[in-house]
This record gives sequence, structure tokens and C-alpha cells, in this order.
Amino acid sequence: MFFDARSFGEPAWDILLVLYEASFIGRPLSIAAIGQRTNIKPTSMLRWVETLVEWDLTVRISDPHDRRMTRLALTGHGHSKMKAFVDLFTEMRPI
Repeated sequence: MFFDARSFGEPAWDILLVLYEASFIGRPLSIAAIGQRTNIKPTSMLRWVETLVEWDLTVRISDPHDRRMTRLALTGHGHSKMKAFVDLFTEMRPI
């Protein structure tokens, strides 16, 4: 199994998909930008960020130019899991 389905909600998927897409441009996204892209309320967003960090799927990165800004990126572990999931899904898709 790729992820623990019992404790995984739609906001987590939305966050991980946005971060997976962002990983291809090599730039972490601000938590606020992820919230805007996913339409997740700020309080829910912060709870899910904490959970995804605890599960070693994402990492917080302090912005060196603006200490008020926190960015989020997939960890190597998180990226590997997302890639394996996407690869499996694309293999199963009919041509």
C-alpha cells in the first residue's frame, strides 16, 4: 500500500499533488500558495501540513529572505511514494 488510507483525507491528497507538480520545477511552495491552489481553509491546511511532516512526506523550509514565510516541499520519501503511485496509475490507464 502506498499510503495509510484510514488516516488520509482529500486535503492531504490535494497538498501532495500540488507539491508533486511543484517538485518538477524544483521550487518549494509557500503554505499560503498551496492553500490558495487547493482551496483548503488555513486552519485545516496547517493541521494537514503538521500531519504530512510527521509522516515524513513533506518538509517545512524557512524562507531565507522572509522569516515570516514558510515553504513546503516533498521529502525524498514523499516524492518516491508519489512517483510510485502516479506511475502505477498511469500504467493502469487504458491507451
